[in-house]
Amino acid sequence: MTPNELEISKRLADFRARNSILKLPDGFIPKVTFMHHQILGFWYCIKLNSAALFYEMGLGKSCIAINACRYRLEKGEIFRILVVSPKNVLYNWQDEINKHSNLRSIILHDSIREKRLDLFREEAEFYLINYDGIALFCNSVRNSNTNLPTFKGGHTYDTICSYSGTLAEETAK
Repeated sequence: MTPNELEISKRLADFRARNSILKLPDGFIPKVTFMHHQILGFWYCIKLNSAALFYEMGLGKSCIAINACRYRLEKGEIFRILVVSPKNVLYNWQDEINKHSNLRSIILHDSIREKRLDLFREEAEFYLINYDGIALFCNSVRNSNTNLPTFKGGHTYDTICSYSGTLAEETAK
């Protein structure tokens, strides 16, 4: 092998090693085709207990977050997800969950407090709540025996926090 061929071979091996992460886990099939940056973000989210995606608007933060949760649900690592977002985007989140998964989502919103708590007791994978309403659910989240990852869905970032209730309690303060 010539020195030039050896250099090309080393570069190719290095490229393959760096890009072995560019495929999704065996058996995991998202409802939409992931782009390169979404695959990287997906791996980032499933490998860490806590992750933040600081992509620009429209690059698929919600898609990545929903699929990362779906993957962890399928693996039995988590059981329920709490999405905390501004009130005006709760239905957008529900639409995104429906678009990117076949999982059930419930918006925890009702004018009567007891009915909101009843909604939280219904069987679903995703629970959606606004920032103001999270204070009412902190005790439920804190007393929950299940790992309840939390998304803080803002305008420019999504945060996945798998520490049960931590983000919800901080948001309520």
